[in-house]
Amino acid sequence: MIVKAAGSQLVRNALAALLALSFFALAGSMYAIVNTQSKIATLASVDNARERFTSLLKDMETSYRGYVITGGEDFLDPYFQSKQDIGNAALELEAATEAAHLGEQYASQLTSESVAVVEYSQKLIAARKRSFDEAQRIVQQRVGKEIMDAARENSDVLRGRVASEVSKLNSRVSTIFTPVAATSSLVLLLSLALFAVLFTKSRHISVRSRQLLSEVMERAPVGVALLDSEHRVALMNATFARMAGAKKSGAGLKLSDIAPALGGSLDQKLNQALTSDHQVTDLNADSIFDVERDGLTQTFKADAFPLRMTDNEGRDMPGVGIVLTDMTQQRQWENELQDAKDEAEAANRAKSAFIANMSHELRTPLTAVLGYCELIEEDLRDIGQDAILADLNKININARHLLGLINDVLDLSKIEAQKMDVHAADIDLDKLLSDLQAATGSLVSKKENRLKVTVNTPDQRLHTDDLKIKQILLNLIGNASKFTERGEIALSVTSVDIAGIPCSQFEVSDTGIGMSAEQVSGLFQRFSQADQTTTRKYGGTGLGLALTRALATMLGGTIDVKSEVGVGSTFTLTIPTHYTAPQQAIETIDVASTDTVTASPSAKRGLSVLVVDDEASARELLSRHLTREGFDVQTAVNGTEALAKIMARRPFAVLLDVLMPGLDGWHVLKAIRSNPETADLPVIMQTVLDDDTFAYAIGATSFLKKPVKRSDLINVLDPFARSAATHDSVLVVDDDRDACDRLKVMLERDKWNVRLAYNGIEGLAAMKVQRPDLVLVDIMMPEMDGHSFIREVRNQTAYDTVPIVVLTAADVRSKNIRRLENETSAIVQKGSLPLTGLIADLRRIADIGTPETK
Repeated sequence: MIVKAAGSQLVRNALAALLALSFFALAGSMYAIVNTQSKIATLASVDNARERFTSLLKDMETSYRGYVITGGEDFLDPYFQSKQDIGNAALELEAATEAAHLGEQYASQLTSESVAVVEYSQKLIAARKRSFDEAQRIVQQRVGKEIMDAARENSDVLRGRVASEVSKLNSRVSTIFTPVAATSSLVLLLSLALFAVLFTKSRHISVRSRQLLSEVMERAPVGVALLDSEHRVALMNATFARMAGAKKSGAGLKLSDIAPALGGSLDQKLNQALTSDHQVTDLNADSIFDVERDGLTQTFKADAFPLRMTDNEGRDMPGVGIVLTDMTQQRQWENELQDAKDEAEAANRAKSAFIANMSHELRTPLTAVLGYCELIEEDLRDIGQDAILADLNKININARHLLGLINDVLDLSKIEAQKMDVHAADIDLDKLLSDLQAATGSLVSKKENRLKVTVNTPDQRLHTDDLKIKQILLNLIGNASKFTERGEIALSVTSVDIAGIPCSQFEVSDTGIGMSAEQVSGLFQRFSQADQTTTRKYGGTGLGLALTRALATMLGGTIDVKSEVGVGSTFTLTIPTHYTAPQQAIETIDVASTDTVTASPSAKRGLSVLVVDDEASARELLSRHLTREGFDVQTAVNGTEALAKIMARRPFAVLLDVLMPGLDGWHVLKAIRSNPETADLPVIMQTVLDDDTFAYAIGATSFLKKPVKRSDLINVLDPFARSAATHDSVLVVDDDRDACDRLKVMLERDKWNVRLAYNGIEGLAAMKVQRPDLVLVDIMMPEMDGHSFIREVRNQTAYDTVPIVVLTAADVRSKNIRRLENETSAIVQKGSLPLTGLIADLRRIADIGTPETK
């Protein structure tokens, strides 16, 4: 039907074009014929003027000849008449030749010859009056004959030119214009006939179309009505009448009269449709309404569209069409679907909460297993049971593997279960980027990559959760470093405007292995990496990017990725520059509900350590370790309580868990570092997550991976105890709280008096309180890194002899680290030698200050 209609329209267009062409051709040919006849008439007037002019010359010649022969004066009457008329004839000839565009030469020649004839005749007549013989002598000279012959010849030339032009014009009419006119007339008649046929057929089709429209409207499952500008019904189908509950036929009546339930609701919308420039106006949500009828509620949706109508007198007028759709069943389905969606989301949240809780509950006994394995291992080693130690080590290894699997799902589940909050604060962009560069230095340089940072934004202040921003960017940079070797990793920051909201856009691009479109499509799915080959070669559980996207979503942002195999990848993080979502209330636990474990009477100089963990078993295990080493122990079960106890009792050091409800460990650490009274407090982070880089980036003194080994814990805290037990004091400046705890334990066993600081600012403050005999400092720290701390110390003469030992996870062979050799006593790479060996070296360095690098 559509193809046929299109073909008919094409035929009508072709006929219309042919009709117009034939009409213009006929009009043109008729115009040409009329114009040609006008030209022929003009030429005829030239010939008439020529004949009259020539006739006058002949009359003059005949008259003066008769007078010469007879001498009778009456013979001169025609001569004088012709002489009088020949001037006007000459002017008439000139005008005719000019109108015919034949040129002026013909008229001018004949005029000059007529003048010659007049002069000759006057001379001859005068001579005849004197004597016949004198006149005869003039005639015999034959001058008069030559003049008349020339005049006749020029007259014949002009007559021939006129005849030639007339012949040409007649030929053009007969060979061109007449056939074109005849053909055009024929085509015009045929076109008119075809139009008459098409008109008859179109009229038949129109009648059939109206019948079809009427049938469609009557059988349509939707209600259709056509209304004029006064909302009077011109036409409506039975479905519309049934839906509207119309009690009358409706023709000529207003919609509000036949269907009161519709009229009042839709009057405003119909007026909008009448004045709308759009072809179709959807009334949207306002057009969905409920109608109570016979105790039942029906839901309808109304769509209106403008149209042009014709009244009974054939005048064009505006109108509006309205379509009613019964949405009752659809509304019921939508409600059921929404209920199902709510149930599914509730189930998903319950699932995430279950996973988070189960992960927590599974970690608790595993942490205890690993902790008690360590305690048993020490006892077995003391009694020399090496055979049993080997079996115990297998238990330890497998338990740690199982713990790692559980840890992979914990953080993302906490986000889905809505147990992680956003803590927005003002952020300085330059400082954020500086901290990132310091924190990612070892990650980037591990595979000989370069990090390039570019800032293209005038807005240097952000208001959002800085810890989550750091965690996202650290994940992205770490991911880029993982898949790039000897390449460049670029971080750029740009201000953009999205839907009128100022946003900050962070782009992390690399020149690594890249990904295909298929790999990119599943990139942010949980437990998914590019492919199995990637997992085998590069490792990882595939939760990092899924967690990164979840964190970005929490901040109201998005993460997109573009990648090409062999070229590299670009991850784009876009977040609002000012986070405005309401903060969720932080869950708090009554401070009085926590427990305090007091050390034995042999406590190490009354040093108090605050253990912060929401798991009772973890608190109990750490407390036992610390108590056995002679520390006073306080405990807190959440971040809010921990901050309160720190301000009230000022512990010697803090063991801080990361994953806690409400205020997590990262924000507790941030609060400790931002308070000048606690900025120098040693904080050892303890967590199941591999977040040591992030921990150091935000100011942790040390970092311990759960479950915490007793030896690691002792190594962090023992130096503090040793320093307290002797006059040799050591200041540990490290944001890795676990590392600080391990060092403190080992140093205190060696009788050092140990104090902890978790960044350079805290370290300087601690040195002002008491000058240490030795300083252990990490390089990558928040607030003030190790480089700045060492420069500040060496710039003060009171501390220029204090030995400084650098403890760093970075490559000690790098230029950035080796340039510290002249300002420090030793540079030690973390994990490069047992803590017992390190403690022995520290004692020697404190005694003799021997610079060295390990």
